[in-house]
Amino acid sequence: MTLSIVMEVASKERMTPNEIVIEQEISTRGIVTYSTELVHHGLSKHRRIKDQDYSAVCMRAELQLKQWDEQWLKKAAREKAARERAAAQQEKEEAQRQAALQTEEAKQRLGGLENTLKHTLTHDDTIDWDSLKDRGEFPESMPTLTTLPPEPTATQPPAEPQRSALKYQPQLKFLDKLSAKRRAAREEEARDRFAKDHNKWKKEADRVRRNNLRLRLPSSHIEC
Repeated sequence: MTLSIVMEVASKERMTPNEIVIEQEISTRGIVTYSTELVHHGLSKHRRIKDQDYSAVCMRAELQLKQWDEQWLKKAAREKAARERAAAQQEKEEAQRQAALQTEEAKQRLGGLENTLKHTLTHDDTIDWDSLKDRGEFPESMPTLTTLPPEPTATQPPAEPQRSALKYQPQLKFLDKLSAKRRAAREEEARDRFAKDHNKWKKEADRVRRNNLRLRLPSSHIEC
């Protein structure tokens, strides 16, 4: 007899689904065992955990996934650093290429200036400025309209954080659900996140209101 049990596991970085499927098996002698298959596609790893203690299977599975998560983060950090080094090297090479092009352009301009100087020294290039003056009558220009600046408009404050939003709900892991103390700690963290964001929003809303008042806008345009 086989019974499948699903245990939810909260994780943002994990490459596998956020759940552990635990199968219950009962032998012909009535011995109950629990097992689960764990897979991490990012690390290309697989492990099967089996034990007669359900809690032990859950604990070992959670620890294994946590270990894989840490390995994945380290691998991602190494790959990111390698990409950044490659980008920096490419940027350096591009800068060197641009510098070489600019140096060549400067040499060509300098050569042109030298040729112009030689030509000027051997020819009289004096300009008769009087012959270039336009002594004709200028037509009277038409008046132009001055464009008025746009009327100031009220700036709307950001949306107020809502306590019911998902980001302000406690993120409970398996062990948190088993311990009232750990659950209370997660709930306190969620309340702190909301209070921090709400205070930040209130300061921004007050700043927008003061700016709108400095513009002397009608009160109907100010929403804070």
